[in-house]
Amino acid sequence: MRSISSRSSYASASRGSASSLFLLELIIAVGFFAVAGVVCIQMFLHAHRISENARIKAEAVTIVQNCAESFLAADGDQKTFDELLRQVFPEDTIEDHGSHTELISQDGEFRTELSTEKAETGVPEISTLHILVSAASGEEICSLDVCDYPGEEKSP
Repeated sequence: MRSISSRSSYASASRGSASSLFLLELIIAVGFFAVAGVVCIQMFLHAHRISENARIKAEAVTIVQNCAESFLAADGDQKTFDELLRQVFPEDTIEDHGSHTELISQDGEFRTELSTEKAETGVPEISTLHILVSAASGEEICSLDVCDYPGEEKSP
């Protein structure tokens, strides 16, 4: 009889260790997937930040390009330049501060400072437009200086 009871206790111990090994494997697998999930989420967040920065920079470059083209199309005439700005940016707020013009995007995400100066180095006068695009937080995103030389032929 002893041999039967010893076999039974051995089989019971073997089943208990098998189930505890299965549980241990299951815990390790869940832990691995949790760590992998955290790494993947961090990668997606980083990609989202990069994508958002690229979108902001692309929009800022578009604003600068539109302002520069309007300035060159105005051919040095401030009134024509202001009218062109209002046509190009119909939803945005345009404020004249005397020394410079400020263009505030409709959603408030961008502030563009436009200041013109005429170099009086003789005839003809050279007009320069300083364009500075910044985020609503004040961080500079993009800037450009555009010179317009009177009498220069414009390409179609």
